[in-house]
Amino acid sequence: MQPFDLNPKRIVIVGDPKQLPATLMSENKAKTRFERSLFERLSDAGHPVFMLTVQYRMHSTIRRFPSDKFYGGKLEDALSVQLRE
Repeated sequence: MQPFDLNPKRIVIVGDPKQLPATLMSENKAKTRFERSLFERLSDAGHPVFMLTVQYRMHSTIRRFPSDKFYGGKLEDALSVQLRE
């Protein structure tokens, strides 16, 4: 059963469209655009997207590159990460 079959009033999807896309070996993938995740499809359709900006796992030196390169410098370290350094 698909979750959408239950006609929910609200759905929360958690994902990261900046991660690697699906790998497709189809010749018509450009036409179908199946390499996009459901998260990306809903975002492209105008549904609201909220970015979580606090990260809890990486050392700040490692976090700096993806933050600057992919997330416009918006990622921040949680206090627990700062205290470990």
